[in-house]
Amino acid sequence: MTCSKPAIFQFAAFLTLNKKLRFISIETSPSGSADICFDDPNDIGADLELAFINNEPATFVTPNDYHQALKNLRGSIQRTLNRSRAVPRG
Repeated sequence: MTCSKPAIFQFAAFLTLNKKLRFISIETSPSGSADICFDDPNDIGADLELAFINNEPATFVTPNDYHQALKNLRGSIQRTLNRSRAVPRG
């Protein structure tokens, strides 16, 4: 399992589009940060990240799809953070 730190949010959005790693979950920490976790059984996450950073042709996704993936992921993170901050009333 690979968890992407918030600094590479853009890479996590890319991974949701290219489907080479399976999205697992968004994990929150007590400090309020979120880690985006993907299943990486073949240990290719680091290679994919390097290709993404270097803007290699294999990492091309359409701008509209990428923008939508960013919005969807940001919304998922916000919902997860909101749930983790919710205090049960009783």
